[in-house]
Amino acid sequence: MKLRDFQQDAANKIKARWQAGVNRLLVKMATGLGKTPLFSDLPNQLDLHGRLLVIDHREELTNQALDKLQKWNPGRTVGVEMGERRSNGEQIVVAGVATIGRKGSPRLTQFNPDDFDIIVVDEAHHATAQSYRTIFKHFRVFEDKERLLLGVTATPNRADGTGLGEIFQEIVDDKDILFGINAGWLADVRGVRIKTGTSLNAVHNVAGDFNQGELGSTVNTPARNALVVKAWKEHGAARQTVMFTVDVQHAKDLATAFRTHGIAAEAVWGGDPDRAEKMKYHQSGATKVICNCQILTEGYDDWRVSCIGMAKPTQSEGLFTQCIGRGTRIPSNIENLLIARKLGQRIDKEDCIVLDYVDVTSKHSLVTLPTLFGLGPNADLKGKAISKVVADIEKAKLRNPLLDLTRIEDADKISVYAEQVDLFKGSFAPEIIDISGYQWHKTRPNAYVLALINGESVCVMSDILGKWHIIGDCNENHIVDYRMTFEEAIKEADWKVGLLGGRGIKSIVSRTAKWHKAPPTPAQLGFCRRQHINVPPGATKGEVSAFMTKWIQNRKKDKVFS
Repeated sequence: MKLRDFQQDAANKIKARWQAGVNRLLVKMATGLGKTPLFSDLPNQLDLHGRLLVIDHREELTNQALDKLQKWNPGRTVGVEMGERRSNGEQIVVAGVATIGRKGSPRLTQFNPDDFDIIVVDEAHHATAQSYRTIFKHFRVFEDKERLLLGVTATPNRADGTGLGEIFQEIVDDKDILFGINAGWLADVRGVRIKTGTSLNAVHNVAGDFNQGELGSTVNTPARNALVVKAWKEHGAARQTVMFTVDVQHAKDLATAFRTHGIAAEAVWGGDPDRAEKMKYHQSGATKVICNCQILTEGYDDWRVSCIGMAKPTQSEGLFTQCIGRGTRIPSNIENLLIARKLGQRIDKEDCIVLDYVDVTSKHSLVTLPTLFGLGPNADLKGKAISKVVADIEKAKLRNPLLDLTRIEDADKISVYAEQVDLFKGSFAPEIIDISGYQWHKTRPNAYVLALINGESVCVMSDILGKWHIIGDCNENHIVDYRMTFEEAIKEADWKVGLLGGRGIKSIVSRTAKWHKAPPTPAQLGFCRRQHINVPPGATKGEVSAFMTKWIQNRKKDKVFS
């Protein structure tokens, strides 16, 4: 067995950073890209002599990890420490966090920290919880640099805003869903927007998302459930489907609504005694729709699922990303879609339909499939492949870097909207105006750039650990630094520019400098002419400068941080 090239690259990075003394590392890979094979092969990649502990929080995840670990490590013993299952000194142990994460638990203290070289946290976005911290403390991962703590996750952030930077030091590798789709490792996603008319304004927020009790009583209505079924019959009827619901009653009622229309459907939830049997029927195709409550967001790996129904509204990007990841796996007999197409192989699954049931709200920031890719919550993808939509967005941004994508409501009209918007009438982000007097331009979510002279610039951008990185060049001085908050990072960057930029730099980068109102320079006009950019009459030197800054940044292909 051999890792894929990108998995091997991640393994090499893990090894290099650990050898460099950085022992708390995070890998972010989209669902279906093979996080489990990656950490399963670590004993071989790192020539492991000590023991390996894998921490999971669900039995399904434990069983999957156990299967992969055994296949990748035929010469090593593998055991489980979860519930009634007990380990017995195996070289590799998969443990449940609920079993060993209680303070003072003998199930934890039985493990001698000095016996273990590597601790792996599967679904590492949970790692800030106290039960995980108890385990980390026992194994001394914050003190002992010789012990590797590796987190793997497909989820970019936590709904409650707690930063993973409290646990992990670096993101060693980052492969998102678009990487997987474009490289042929994942099925493309097609989004269909269904307006429900249900208002969520009366639902309160708890820990960064909706109050689930209030949400369930609001969306679990006969009329909305009937609409969910109707839309599925129109767009996803031929597909194996996973529906995400708010609570157990919602799952049951929605499954009943499907069965009323003659569709084989079942509800499953955490305490369902028949869950395993129902899932087996769904995997066989005997059940077409499975309506689940909080159990299939992680660790459900059936490639036959090609329709995801988001009947559960959410404000969590992480949760939404996990849900759609249940439908992006490619057929098990296909190694790579791009290669299979070239070879003319039969492909039983090319894409996944996401049914985006969009409710009405003026108070909440609802996450939908379009918002994950920079569009507004009201955007309708019209069933277009997300890879095609993102490609259209990138083309539009090259022509108009000041484009406000959140205003686009029709994916078919991205290029038309780009033509209509005044290229040179940009504005500064309000979060910048409050803390800096410099010309910081927002180039993408969580990324800001300050253009200097002689082609130099400084960029401030965040990563999924919550760190704000300061990277760039000023007066031939290279800048690499970070701060833990956006405001601190911008102020630190301002200070560095003022210190390193030399005499007169502040008048160049200030938003209120008089030169902004002057006519464009011949050099600016020449640049725009060479790039086939029409500068409208009346455009100022400052407006052209701002446009050029964003245009140049959007031309850069390298993605430093997510």
